[in-house]
Amino acid sequence: MADSGIGKNVKRLRLEHGMTQGELGEKLGIDRKHVSKIENDTMEPRRALRDKLCDVFAIDEMTLRLGERKEEKPQTPEHLRLLFEMIAEVFPTSSDLVQKSEVLSKVMRDLRDGK
Repeated sequence: MADSGIGKNVKRLRLEHGMTQGELGEKLGIDRKHVSKIENDTMEPRRALRDKLCDVFAIDEMTLRLGERKEEKPQTPEHLRLLFEMIAEVFPTSSDLVQKSEVLSKVMRDLRDGK
């Protein structure tokens, strides 16, 4: 069972956009049951599906994972953990560790500078 918390955010966003599970599934290319499993956090959406969810709701992945952003505290430990997980997906091998560190440093600077 997944425990990402994405599900509650997907459900909230779907309802805010006035969509049924079937309508969201159609936009994502999946069936209603798959949407239900995501919303109930029994299935973690893969990267490609998370990208589609972000496109449908016009949000970034951090907002998808954490819900509404709180601009006054962008550097919480949870934000940093999720950032590192996303970077690890892009650079999956340990030989890319230097790149991961550089990307994370840039993200941290951008967060600090309010970009």
